[in-house]
Amino acid sequence: MTSSERKAVEVIDATIEDTFRHCPSVLIDIRTGHICHGTHRICTFAAEPTFQTLVLSMATKFDWEHIQEAVEDYFRYVGFSHKWDEQSQEPLFQHVKSKSVYNLGSSPTNDKLRKFCETVRDPGHRWAWSDTCCIDQTDSNVLNSAITSMYKWYENAVLMIALLENIRNSDGFGECLDDEGLDTPRTPCVQSDPLP
Repeated sequence: MTSSERKAVEVIDATIEDTFRHCPSVLIDIRTGHICHGTHRICTFAAEPTFQTLVLSMATKFDWEHIQEAVEDYFRYVGFSHKWDEQSQEPLFQHVKSKSVYNLGSSPTNDKLRKFCETVRDPGHRWAWSDTCCIDQTDSNVLNSAITSMYKWYENAVLMIALLENIRNSDGFGECLDDEGLDTPRTPCVQSDPLP
């Protein structure tokens, strides 16, 4: 590796570190259904052709904006907003830490998480976040950090998918409004169990 390539890797690493300050430490890799910590996501990125191309393209001239854009594009994530099911157990961190969400047994809550991941995967997103399984609630430090950071995580998600239950709508999709109350077609709002 040349000195300019090493410098490019240093800049990319610093950009990733800055990006990670504003996102959850654990996300679901929707290609595999496994939860991944930041170090695994970085290794995954370093193995991607995008990373190699980025390093080589910076060998002659640094383009900070291009690095920032490529890193943000790769590490962007989709968040899931939903009501926890009080009747059955939501899949928690302990349920998915060594198992793909795609291999969880069938239940309303597991099916909900699986459908969320499939919905995220279809348009080509790579990472997803659901509070039920991406936060180790048995670790009080992790839980407290998540509670104080969650608002930012929702805000920084490239897309939020909300599960709206018991809403009248025949096609299974709800209206999505942006901050100005305008319909936002790129933001699907998925619901289940529409009322008759």
